[in-house]
Amino acid sequence: MINALIGITIIGIMLAMGLELSGRDFRRVVEMPRAVVTGLLAQLVLLPALAFVLALGLQAPPPIAVGMMILAACPGGPPSNVLSYLAGAHIALSVTLTALSSVLAVVTVPLIVNLGLAAFYDGPAEVRLPIPQTLAQLGLLTILPIGTGIYLRARYPTRVERWRLRIKRTALSLFAVAAIVIVYDSWAEFARHFAAGALASVALCWCALALGYVTASLVRLDHRDRVTIALEVGVQNIALASLIILAQLNRPELIPFPSTYAVVSLPSAMVIAAAFAAREAGRSATPSVTDSPTGTSRGR
Repeated sequence: MINALIGITIIGIMLAMGLELSGRDFRRVVEMPRAVVTGLLAQLVLLPALAFVLALGLQAPPPIAVGMMILAACPGGPPSNVLSYLAGAHIALSVTLTALSSVLAVVTVPLIVNLGLAAFYDGPAEVRLPIPQTLAQLGLLTILPIGTGIYLRARYPTRVERWRLRIKRTALSLFAVAAIVIVYDSWAEFARHFAAGALASVALCWCALALGYVTASLVRLDHRDRVTIALEVGVQNIALASLIILAQLNRPELIPFPSTYAVVSLPSAMVIAAAFAAREAGRSATPSVTDSPTGTSRGR
């Protein structure tokens, strides 16, 4: 029951994401390669490395350490797109990074999750994520619904525009319900590891937000893109992490970290988004000469 709910939630979220996309969004990879490559590098390579180092440094219990690796392996989630929109950040970059990281997750998730299991798991038996089955399932859960959404938007633009916001709201509502059900179903494990999970969640969340911002700063992206990448790196697909733990690994003892991270990451990212929105509102009378009308900076 719970696995079916999570699966439906992910499909709904990915479909809603696809309805936001068109071929033009993917052509932005060519138009602004520095921002896209930087965002993907921070999210798919640096974030898992950060989770690994923090798990070692905090001496996190094995269930928390493995949960950190699983969460860090997952792509960005649609909430990061919503936060980028509310912040007035670079929504096109945000959606492009979320979509591309979701597609690339088919390859990166099994590799990173198995690394985390090999490094930290000390259960009664060897546990590994089956790569062929995981590739197939992630393809069905991510690539297929995203592609369907893109097709529907191109084929039925008027109808999609009429229903797009309703579908997005429904998907986000499903996400909230799924998060509540997951915590309720795994309450014993959640309560048992809450203290360690809360500390690790705060550390990973704020370090991930900083990682995204600093990485974008090092390649001299403008402030708008730095905030966008920070939100993408700091807000991951918690529903997908939960599905991997419960459906593919069948290890409910690993669920406390993603559940706790959901409680920590969204308010933290909202603080960043609100601060940036306030900053932009204060600058609205004197727009930066480095920002073009479309929000991209020169030299990208």
